[in-house]
Amino acid sequence: MTIYAKPSSPTRPKPLGDAVTHFWLVQDMARAQGADLVAARRSGALSLDDWSALLTRCRSCEHVQPCKAFLKGNRRKEEQALAGCENRQLFAELGAGV
Repeated sequence: MTIYAKPSSPTRPKPLGDAVTHFWLVQDMARAQGADLVAARRSGALSLDDWSALLTRCRSCEHVQPCKAFLKGNRRKEEQALAGCENRQLFAELGAGV
C-alpha cells in the first residue's frame, strides 16, 4: 500500500484556456513571427508532441489580453513576439528556419 503525504496547503491547478481561442492565438502569433506551422509539421521540424506542448503552453498563459492586443497591431514580422509569450523562442526558431 502506498501512502501519500497530505500537502500542507492545498493547491488547485489553474484551468486551461479555451482550446479554440488559443489555437487561433498560436496560429496568429506564429504567422506574426514569420513561422509557418503547417510547413513545419510537414517537414518534421514540429512534431505532434511539439504542437501539443505549444498549444498547452498557450492555453496555460495568463497574458491572453496583452497577446490579443499585440496581435491586433502586429500581423507581420515587424517585432519580436510578446515578451511574455511562452512560445516566443520556438516561433523565432521556426520563423528563422532553424
